[in-house]
Amino acid sequence: MHPIILKLKGIAKELKARNIDKAIIKVIIKEELQNHILNAIYHDSTTKELIFTGGTALRKLYKLDRFSEDLDFNNTRTINLKSVGKIVSDYFRSINFNYVDYSIQQGKLLNRITFKFAILKLIELSPMDMEKLHVKVEICKTKKTYHTDLSPLQIDSLSLVIKHYSLPVMMSGKILACLERIWRKGTTPIKIKGRDYYDLVWYMQQKIVPDKRKLTETNSDMTIEKAFMRLDKKVKKISSNDLLADLQTYHADPVFIRDWCDNFHEFYARYRKSYP
Repeated sequence: MHPIILKLKGIAKELKARNIDKAIIKVIIKEELQNHILNAIYHDSTTKELIFTGGTALRKLYKLDRFSEDLDFNNTRTINLKSVGKIVSDYFRSINFNYVDYSIQQGKLLNRITFKFAILKLIELSPMDMEKLHVKVEICKTKKTYHTDLSPLQIDSLSLVIKHYSLPVMMSGKILACLERIWRKGTTPIKIKGRDYYDLVWYMQQKIVPDKRKLTETNSDMTIEKAFMRLDKKVKKISSNDLLADLQTYHADPVFIRDWCDNFHEFYARYRKSYP
């Protein structure tokens, strides 16, 4: 059995023994597979200039304490999604991990590669041979350039250097997501993404100052003060149950995440004092 399968099987077994919900286990398994996708991307000259961003970037690079299942990148030049898919699938093939295929969705608003791993039966998370675990990679082309950093990352035997936005730029992106994201939780009436607000509070707790230029990306009149005034109004309307509906899949401790959601408004108000 392939070493990756053995590792994933061990992780799944240990988490099941702790009575962790299967949906959470699948997200944790995705996080392990993300490491290899990142390794493939940042070891190839064609893709190493992709700019890592979003919640998974916070998780991998800054130890954000919630799980994250998708990989988000920005790119300042055109890149062929098929070539990215091939680079990643060739990487897995080169290490004899032959359980991966992928599909592409491409349009004006969406550029996504979905990597599909036929491993769930092998790691005893599904009785069905063909049930696959999906890891989404979204690449957004941007004409504007913002401050980026390079950070080394070592996970197990993988060593890579990742290009990513600075924390002020990523915080501004998160603020814009909180204010403008159009999203719905499945078929429910919930229209806020709990992960956005969990990450927002994380930035605020670190006292990160948002990048002013990034804030004006969709509204040239936006300032830090105006952004927080809009956030204040939106936060007042958010219920703890709406936050929990999304966040409960992204933390292994149900008591903690319930308490966090119940105290969200207090956290926001406390850290809000650091901003205009």
